[in-house]
Amino acid sequence: MSYRVVNTDDPSRVGGLRLTGFAYLGQPNSGGERQRMVGMVSYRSSNLTLAGIYGMTKDSTIGEAAAVGQGAIAGKAEAKGTVLSAFAVFHFPLTRFAVIGRFDSVDPSKAAGDKQTRIIAGGSYQLTPNVRVLADLDQLSFESGFTPTAGNYAAYLARTTANLHLQFTF
Repeated sequence: MSYRVVNTDDPSRVGGLRLTGFAYLGQPNSGGERQRMVGMVSYRSSNLTLAGIYGMTKDSTIGEAAAVGQGAIAGKAEAKGTVLSAFAVFHFPLTRFAVIGRFDSVDPSKAAGDKQTRIIAGGSYQLTPNVRVLADLDQLSFESGFTPTAGNYAAYLARTTANLHLQFTF
């Protein structure tokens, strides 16, 4: 669900101050629970875009019943996670230049020590109405005690990157 609270000088469908919420409550095929909840606040005008997003996850599974003495008990595993993201874009008036900033914090399982934090800062130049050039620095950090695995080892090594992007829109 999304609701525009206040209009701005941006007449597009995403302009103004907006509040957005999403919830998913269900069960995986293996049993247990699967919950996703996201809340977002955003503001967009002709020169400024701001947004903040907070999400929570909860996953649990119910394992096979294991015989214990005369009875049986089912094992239950539960993981709770969070996502926090904020970003801003400022377009300098009467120019083709803009600056951007972004912060992301992703913790898939609060108990696992697998939190990742990313900070991005950069600038852009609008070549034409359909072509933009963006340069940024991207800093990735890991929770203390994080152990790289084969699947995330490359990201673990490349903690700071400089990027040059070319965007085409139609």
